Amino acid sequence: MSVRGSSTALAFQIKTTGVACFLLCSFTLAATGCMHKPPLETRVFTLAGSAEFPIMAPQTAPTAPGNDLQESRLELAGKKAPANPPHSVNCTVKGNVFSLAPANSSKSNLWVITSPNLQGWQHRSDSIDAQAEWIGFAHQVLALERSGCFPKGESSQIILRQIAEAIPLPASEELFFNYSLGRSGFVDLFPGMQLVIERAAFQTSAGVRVPISATDQFSETLAVVARHPAGSRFRLLGIESRGLGKTLDQEADSPRSVPRRFAASPQLRLMLLTLRDDNTRRYPVLLGSAQTSEIWDASDKIVDGTLSACPLPSSSGLDCLFLGKDSAVSVLMSVWVNGRLTYNSLSATVGSLLGRLPESERNSALATVSLERPLVGGGYARVIFPHDLEGARNVILLNGDRLAWQH
Repeated sequence: MSVRGSSTALAFQIKTTGVACFLLCSFTLAATGCMHKPPLETRVFTLAGSAEFPIMAPQTAPTAPGNDLQESRLELAGKKAPANPPHSVNCTVKGNVFSLAPANSSKSNLWVITSPNLQGWQHRSDSIDAQAEWIGFAHQVLALERSGCFPKGESSQIILRQIAEAIPLPASEELFFNYSLGRSGFVDLFPGMQLVIERAAFQTSAGVRVPISATDQFSETLAVVARHPAGSRFRLLGIESRGLGKTLDQEADSPRSVPRRFAASPQLRLMLLTLRDDNTRRYPVLLGSAQTSEIWDASDKIVDGTLSACPLPSSSGLDCLFLGKDSAVSVLMSVWVNGRLTYNSLSATVGSLLGRLPESERNSALATVSLERPLVGGGYARVIFPHDLEGARNVILLNGDRLAWQH
């Protein structure tokens, strides 16, 4: 599937399975007051390319090995030395679209990425399946982590996000390159996000299925927070249960058990409700592990149908929870809006947030809006985009973004 078509396909899958009613929810105000302002880095991202196929590109000075390719230097955030210095083993990934190799330097945290430049994306947009190419590239990066090529404690999950920050990528695929949210329906969970788990129906003691109602309901909100020294963990924010919703305490796989079940997992991933290739439904699954490779291996098995139940804890380092057909899970991300913390669906754009303003305020906000984006290694970068409706709609918001305008 081409780059142009992949985002449309995902949106169609989500809509047809009914997830849209949970993902495309209105943002809610979570907190007010002053916002702590981390330092603004000199790095800048620019929305470039055509309006039909915009590219989010970092303002760097890459070298050009070919007409449609560029080489970008990457300095990994990890400071500890790798188990195997990159030049002592084969620490090179050579893909059709993305490649990675150690830089010609004595520093083991310096790498070189080869990827399409702005012109390359424009030329190849109808022929590149960006998601398939990136997934293949990600599996090879996982192999480098297993071989000890990267600084100790630096997970390939974080390395892939640093790579995504360093190269031009299709703006419509920002959620995929940052959080793995593509056709397979996986979302990597990071601090600042929230999960809302709801039950659409309940089972009585007599085995009768009862749909949700004002008297029978269950909803649980979980925050994804930072774990020391690295990674993520769940923290319970609140539970609302009535009637049959209270019976979930008696279930072995109760949603209430999520923070405890995943207490030892610093890396977390959710599979949303999606469609398989044969159009049968694949229900939500939570995955956690200390090893990125275990999460990716489990993800692959869920997609190909060879994993339909959680393995025994004694046989794997994987934590997982299959939530079943009566559960729905939505993911919200945190976005600062004029100094106030809000939570938004993963589909939110600058344009969609501005569109919620009164018409009398919208034009002024569009003319003065600014966006700052958190970087994996710390600090923030400015995001530059055309101050018109089309440009604002093409900027997908990411977790932790800071949006501001004059009002």
